[in-house]
Amino acid sequence: MLDDAVARQDTVTQLIAAIRWVAREVPGAAELVAAHCTGHDYTSAGKPQIAWDDPVARDELVSALVTDALALLAALDLQGIQDAGGAPAQDGCPHIDDPAICARTILVDTFGISAVAFDLSRADQERLYQSGRDAATTFLDAWDFATYSTNYPASTPGLHSPGSA
Repeated sequence: MLDDAVARQDTVTQLIAAIRWVAREVPGAAELVAAHCTGHDYTSAGKPQIAWDDPVARDELVSALVTDALALLAALDLQGIQDAGGAPAQDGCPHIDDPAICARTILVDTFGISAVAFDLSRADQERLYQSGRDAATTFLDAWDFATYSTNYPASTPGLHSPGSA
């Protein structure tokens, strides 16, 4: 039961965040969201107001969000976006609304393994561990606090890079 609830809430959160991101970042998409995405109010904060203990309500919400995402994809001029140099589907972390947080987030390939898969084989455990280790090493090898604080000064007020005064 727990794994279904967590996975469902994660799906809801990611779908809403992705649609909000497209509305915010893709020129003209906010109007498309308003016109084509009716399963949720994407301008309101917080999780959707449904009876979370009602399985029918939960399933209807997930279906509505998927329908909205598909409607938005159908309404977008994806080729025009790509031709203009943008590719929202290629963003490193579209589920994170704040670019400063995304810039300091280590993205780990989980090979599609659920975060609530508690009965992993030893081989999958090792594969995930190595994936996380590799991602962390790659991130830390390229990390530069000075560049981060220059690019995102509001995220580092009063902080200085290590070794600076």
